[in-house]
Amino acid sequence: RTPQLQIQLFNTYGRWEGGGDDAATLAASLLHALDWPCTLIAVRMPGHAPRVVPVNVGRGPAPGPDVMLAPSLPIDLSVLSDGERPVVGALVALDCGEPREGPVAWTITAAGGTARIPAAPSCSDLRASVQHPEHLSLERVPVLPGFDGSARRLDLRLVRGATIAGMVVDGEDRPVAGAAIRVNGQRSGQGASQVDGRFRVVGLASGRGHAEVSAEG
Repeated sequence: RTPQLQIQLFNTYGRWEGGGDDAATLAASLLHALDWPCTLIAVRMPGHAPRVVPVNVGRGPAPGPDVMLAPSLPIDLSVLSDGERPVVGALVALDCGEPREGPVAWTITAAGGTARIPAAPSCSDLRASVQHPEHLSLERVPVLPGFDGSARRLDLRLVRGATIAGMVVDGEDRPVAGAAIRVNGQRSGQGASQVDGRFRVVGLASGRGHAEVSAEG
């Protein structure tokens, strides 16, 4: 019996949620009774990492998905850039070795480049990915487990990307505002020209590439 279990079901027209020791039975019954297909099921329980699982259950009896909850531990993390400068607003996502299933937890760094994930799963292949507009992405870094059951510490380093800046003008050298600029290379980036025609695209990988510019009219 799991009195602290919370389950949410989502479909095109709304959501249902329930809790208590009968939540699992209620969820299974509702999956069979929904008038429209269920698209997502979210499960939360204290001490475990929450899970959101896509499902496709239509009308009539059908088996519901098996949702496995992993025990969780908090993770204190920091994201730093070149020269040990903190990175604010970085998106940090965790997965358990199956990135196609989506992140099992995520957070965004605050002042000082720090954040805490209060309920990260203790899976054997926990990995962290980091994204920030001005830096190169960090993909699936292994997260070592804690040894004493306390919060784990994760320090991540990002490399600042290259920047391309310039001005968009028309055939008569007049600035063009609102032009879309896309730079393609080892890492793509995009931006738009301002009122004075100037633009700036950040977070690019070093190397050769090409730019595409488009504007109405």
